[in-house]
Amino acid sequence: MKKFIAVATVAAVGATAAVTSGPASAQQQYPLPQISEFSGSVTPTKAGTKRRPKGSTVSFDMRVPRESRATVDRLTFLLPQHVRMSAKGFTRFCPSTQITNDGPDSCHKSTRAGIGKAEAFAGSKRIGFDIRIFVGSRNELGIWVQGDEPDTAGIQAALRGLINRAGKPYFHKVTIDIPQNLQQPAPGLYANITRLQSSIKASQVRKGKRRHLVTTIGCPKDRKHRFQARARFVPNPDPPAVGQAKRSATAPCRR
Repeated sequence: MKKFIAVATVAAVGATAAVTSGPASAQQQYPLPQISEFSGSVTPTKAGTKRRPKGSTVSFDMRVPRESRATVDRLTFLLPQHVRMSAKGFTRFCPSTQITNDGPDSCHKSTRAGIGKAEAFAGSKRIGFDIRIFVGSRNELGIWVQGDEPDTAGIQAALRGLINRAGKPYFHKVTIDIPQNLQQPAPGLYANITRLQSSIKASQVRKGKRRHLVTTIGCPKDRKHRFQARARFVPNPDPPAVGQAKRSATAPCRR
């Protein structure tokens, strides 16, 4: 199995230095929260068709400036118009509720959709996280996040990545809400993710036919897939200078 890095979950899993209570303007001393870099890709670049969708891998690479000290409570990734993400036809699933109750090792191997890492900071300390993604349901990803060192292994949670329709020029979007315990892993410490790399791919066989979680059904006229990442910022404890940031990207597509 290829190594996959999960998209969506590490959004606010990390910690940043405590911000003391004060007026909202106190947050202005930091750079505006933003997604400084973002890229997306679909492989293979040669697309399938509506009659013959092609199983694919969708990948992301996102960076948030460490200096902004921003806490995120929701991440949304918008997928290209000619990319589909759906587990229709799958027969095995591992939702976040199962992961919470029984752990990620309870998930059947056919539900695996990715593993990976993310980077965050708690003040000057860098923190790494291991990610495991599973097919949670027809329209859901089950995601397990855990610190990758002995002193951070206790920072862990099962998250939901909800797959819904998005408006043009996109088709599907994946939305991940970050629970409070990951926004603030310890009293006075707040989440500050600095980089997230992600790739998602899964398939299962049903009645002799292989079904894919991610497929392509064609290319835009200009042969460019369009992606977008959105991050919603929340007080930590001061209100952020902006409430949301987004950044778009394109990737090549061949017919």
